[in-house]
Amino acid sequence: MTPSLLVTVDSELSNFPYGQGLWGKVGDESWGLARLIKVFDELEISATFFLDVYGGDDEQVKHQRMARRSFRAFLSRWRRRLLD
Repeated sequence: MTPSLLVTVDSELSNFPYGQGLWGKVGDESWGLARLIKVFDELEISATFFLDVYGGDDEQVKHQRMARRSFRAFLSRWRRRLLD
């Protein structure tokens, strides 16, 4: 049997201070979605992302939309890899 790994990312807005939930901002560094997507791309690892759909205000909804665009770009790159 070939070992396998299933990566899931639960992206939350509401449980963290501003900037930490989706983007993982700690000081001047980002440890959130952008970094995860970059590492997954570099290592050619697929992942399933769960996006928090409950934004409490317009600013949170804006960040959810930005995250969705990041997910879609990641998915598009994976589709191209599968078709090549």
